[in-house]
Amino acid sequence: MHYYHIDPQKITWIYNAVAADFQRVADSGMDVPLDKIQAMRKKYCLPEASYILYLGTFQPRKNLPTLIKSFGKLKTKLKKEKSNIASLKLVLAGSKSYNYDLKITQAIEASSFKKDIILTGYINEQDKLFLMAGASIFCFPSFYEGFGIPILESLAVGVPTVVSQIPPHQEIAQNAVEFFEPTDILMLSQKLERLLKDNKLRNTLIVRGRKLVYQFSWSKTAQKLLHIFQELD
Repeated sequence: MHYYHIDPQKITWIYNAVAADFQRVADSGMDVPLDKIQAMRKKYCLPEASYILYLGTFQPRKNLPTLIKSFGKLKTKLKKEKSNIASLKLVLAGSKSYNYDLKITQAIEASSFKKDIILTGYINEQDKLFLMAGASIFCFPSFYEGFGIPILESLAVGVPTVVSQIPPHQEIAQNAVEFFEPTDILMLSQKLERLLKDNKLRNTLIVRGRKLVYQFSWSKTAQKLLHIFQELD
């Protein structure tokens, strides 16, 4: 509407949803089998330590340098505290394809904890659910998104989630996630720390997240699309 100066009466919207496997987990409210998660860890050479997960492309709009720097702040604090979660890892999952953000490489190289940052490369579609389910936290720090399907995927499998406070994320995730300002490295670090340590908050977000996923389905998407077609002259 803003950039193309289109009449608002000509605009409608249709939400995305999650794949059937994720939806089944959300519907059942059951945990993903541990042996499946262990097999996924072995396949992608992931350590047994807890990990914060990002899954998606590596474009500049994804804001991964902020996540990497926030992870460094968090690790420094955990190490000073001699915390039992100081072995925490950061897993960045996805392939370095179109429009790769070179600042990601720079941020990793500059990090004191670059050995704790794991790049998995491309993740097969059938492995995504188990990678998500094995994470302690899912983080989606984007500057810009059209929707954000990975957020719903993480909520479906019961993973506490931190996302950037941008309009699409606020509309989709509502009160089921923790938000942070996308340029605020310290704020993100603090949000990650809180979710790692505050079990009451974790459980609250898990319950809210699985309820939220019910609001989105490809069936509803198809019905709305059909309705739009039927309304056309």
